[in-house]
Amino acid sequence: MTRRFKSVFVFVFTVLAAHIAMSQDFDMTRPATLKGQVAGVIFGAGNSYLLIDVSDASGKSQLWAVQGNALGVLTKDGWTPKGTIRPGDAVSVVTFRPRSSAKLAESLPSSIDMKILELAKTGHVLRGTEVTLADGKKMPFGPSN
Repeated sequence: MTRRFKSVFVFVFTVLAAHIAMSQDFDMTRPATLKGQVAGVIFGAGNSYLLIDVSDASGKSQLWAVQGNALGVLTKDGWTPKGTIRPGDAVSVVTFRPRSSAKLAESLPSSIDMKILELAKTGHVLRGTEVTLADGKKMPFGPSN
């Protein structure tokens, strides 16, 4: 095998494995929209997270984490770490629920932010695909399916 072929093979295998893992962790057949205010943003090399405060029917606020693509991918899609979205911004996010909160929490890397890990254990981590900003602009945040 040539060196170039090996590099292409490793790249394709890595992308395919990541896609399969995501579809195993999240139920990609049932989208749901989450609306709330941004409480924080964590941009990362593996995944990025939006922390969103959502009010339930009784008005009680609940914190949710929405997992998205890595910062490099988001940057190519037009995101800027300090300009696209800020705490307090109203957003609407197309999301997918985890198949199993326990398995998702176990699959997160040990270097993950502890807040994300705690939210994962309670089922409050979703996979996001598209964020609608307060001005109506739609931004890709994860794979469409």
